[in-house]
Amino acid sequence: MTRCARNYSLMGTLRSRRERFAAFVVAMFVVTGSASLPSADANVITSCEMSASTPGFHAIRLDLPHGASFLSIEPQSKRPIRVSDDANWHLAQGLVVVNAATLEMAAARVETYGTAPRAAVVRTGSLDTRSQVVAPDAPFYHMASRPVPGLPPGTYYAIAFGTDGGESLPNEWWSFDLRVSGSHRCTSTGVGRIFDIDQTEFTGGSQVYVPGVGVAEDITHGYVEPAETDIVVGLMDAAVQGPGEAELDFTMPLASGELDDEIVPFVSTRGEHEFRATFSGAFPQILIAGVAVDVG
Repeated sequence: MTRCARNYSLMGTLRSRRERFAAFVVAMFVVTGSASLPSADANVITSCEMSASTPGFHAIRLDLPHGASFLSIEPQSKRPIRVSDDANWHLAQGLVVVNAATLEMAAARVETYGTAPRAAVVRTGSLDTRSQVVAPDAPFYHMASRPVPGLPPGTYYAIAFGTDGGESLPNEWWSFDLRVSGSHRCTSTGVGRIFDIDQTEFTGGSQVYVPGVGVAEDITHGYVEPAETDIVVGLMDAAVQGPGEAELDFTMPLASGELDDEIVPFVSTRGEHEFRATFSGAFPQILIAGVAVDVG
């Protein structure tokens, strides 16, 4: 099953049973190659290849005093489906372009492949157990995109990231091609930390989950980004593959809201990040993945 989330304006509206409001989104990137044409003419296009093995990210700074008449984000990688006994159960990747002055999202594309955490979890009452299990891949794909034709004058950070949810080999490969009008250097900037959080890491409430089926109510997860974090970008994916439902409430700097069976990109910054989830159905997934960056 393929799910494509609606486009959202930065700090954009998230569908909620309770409210629609602004929230938008970040993602960070790894830049491994670039090609820049030697002219500032409007017909010149700079192509920056941003790619690496997981987990990885990279950010580039784009100074656009006259804006850009053209911008595109093209993913170049996907996760092959395979039977495997390792813990690398997905590929989550994204590229987000963020306005440096306002921290608003200018453009974004995020994707998840796989969607089947390889763990068994039972949390109810005084019982709280979690163990890794062997399970086959799940061939699911979720995507959200916010394309724009160009960018107004300003300074932007393009941030890409990829993560696979585990430490064992083989690592997945993620890749994006960012193209923007004008002549620019695809020079990387900043240092950062990848995060990859799924429902098996949530606590509280109640949860019974094995790969392929699960049910949970009011499970929670929270963390604090330290003061040195300038930008957090990533994706949130709440989904089931078939009958059932998945919901994710979130509160973070710059945005709060609720997801209901959808995937969105997000942008945040230093401070508290809190999540609450409920799901039931086949192949449920609650995933929060991305990168926290000090742009320097």
